[in-house]
Amino acid sequence: HQSLLSNFLKVDETPFHITSSFSCVYRPQSDQGHISRLHPGCIFLTERFFRFYEWGGKKLTVEWTKVKDIAKEKDLNGSLDNALRINSDTDTYFFSSFLERDATFTKIESLIKTAETKREQEEREKKSEKLEGNTVKSEENIVESEENIVEPDAVLKKMK
Repeated sequence: HQSLLSNFLKVDETPFHITSSFSCVYRPQSDQGHISRLHPGCIFLTERFFRFYEWGGKKLTVEWTKVKDIAKEKDLNGSLDNALRINSDTDTYFFSSFLERDATFTKIESLIKTAETKREQEEREKKSEKLEGNTVKSEENIVESEENIVEPDAVLKKMK
């Protein structure tokens, strides 16, 4: 079941490992302010992103590095504590009808922090590689300029 599902949900033809999945309902935000229809399905969590798969076949994928924050919410009626709001760089996603909203929140929050830490580590490694590259170039420049230096003894010999 897991491999068939992972194969079906490939991203960029790269298979991935699903860490968790939760049944829920996605409610897209409407530009006109009216309530849009509900999309029942399942949210799949991986180390790189989450993907909501509607039972009708539509997919929504957002990388963790694009997620700005996540918040616990009540459903749209305001009566049940079973919803999550996820804000990305460009959109807000509202999911409700979680059986285990708090467990889902904790897992997503953990994946966001892990992705952020990994991204920061990669940036530090890139900076370190860049600095090491500059150091090597500087040492090469010193060696090149040392080859152009004339020994003091040779200068003295020419002066006599």
